[in-house]
Amino acid sequence: MIFLFCAAAICYLLSASGSFSDLKKTRAAVWGFSVAGFLAQTFGLGFIAFKFGRMPVATSYELSEAIVCVSVFFFMASSLFFRMKIGAFLFYLFAAAFSVLPVLCPKFFEGVSAGRAMGALSSVHVVLAVSSYALLAFSASLGGMYMLSRRLIKGKSNSLAARGNLSLEKVARLGKQALFSATFLMFFSILAGGFAALGAGSENLAALKLAAGGVLFLMMLLLSFFSKFLTDITNARLCVLLFAVSILLLIPIEMRTMQ
Repeated sequence: MIFLFCAAAICYLLSASGSFSDLKKTRAAVWGFSVAGFLAQTFGLGFIAFKFGRMPVATSYELSEAIVCVSVFFFMASSLFFRMKIGAFLFYLFAAAFSVLPVLCPKFFEGVSAGRAMGALSSVHVVLAVSSYALLAFSASLGGMYMLSRRLIKGKSNSLAARGNLSLEKVARLGKQALFSATFLMFFSILAGGFAALGAGSENLAALKLAAGGVLFLMMLLLSFFSKFLTDITNARLCVLLFAVSILLLIPIEMRTMQ
């Protein structure tokens, strides 16, 4: 299990290292490493599901791996239609970091072993939340791509990083679409989580998680609504900031569940 997640992180790093190449063989290798990393992570999560008889999203460790896995799926799907060198570099660095960090924790296996099975509504809540976070991470990587591409264009850079990417307009539009989709899924995730909490009897930690999710949803909703009035560069910065806020809001709460 740990080997599979580490292998996924290595594959994502290799994908990042070849992101700027224009050679067909290198592009094929980047795609191959991306698929290999995605499959390794999927099999790792599948192993947890098989061994413990539950969905592999019951702990913060699994949640991190699941978010990365779904994010990679969304990114690979979009890369079939768009060429994103800078975006691929930034995204795969993020994917590698958040794939390996959970398994480096000394309590990783203990935490995974202690995970509990969830009811149907709780499972729906988590699946929607993971998909929402994955799209939020995707929008943040596109925001980072927009900022870096804009700087290279303004500096009239002739490097590989400045060529062969999406236009700034397309990057901005794709980022807004990802953010809107993340907001849509987060809304239904909170609804499912609220009904699950009512049915199971509310706990302080569950209520705190739902409150944090509600705050995050409100920020996502506001940014989605006002994005049409903001400049693209401001929207890109706010997407990156919003993803950072989501980590600061929810990861500490998830870590408390392991105590």
